[in-house]
Amino acid sequence: MNPLILILLTILLLATPDQPAPELAPKVEEAIQDNLEARKTVFWKECRSIAVERASMYVDSLLLAQASWTSEDSLVPPPRPLRPELNEANLDEDTIPLRPILPIRKDSR
Repeated sequence: MNPLILILLTILLLATPDQPAPELAPKVEEAIQDNLEARKTVFWKECRSIAVERASMYVDSLLLAQASWTSEDSLVPPPRPLRPELNEANLDEDTIPLRPILPIRKDSR
């Protein structure tokens, strides 16, 4: 047998893609969806904690600045206010139907 043909045949056999098992597709899709949901949950928790931290810093500085205007005793700084407990955010599903912004024109060509 010609070695060139043998080499070409080997290259062609190695270059053909391996067909994935059909029963793995739903499992892979489910794993991807689970991973996406976990990442969304972590993202929203981090986003919320950053927003609350920034807002609390802003509110604290406003309260401290305002307290110095109203306080008669300037030697004792006012106490920091107690922060309320953070509950889970209630994110409802978006039920607004999508529609185009511009009207669809039908060209008569």
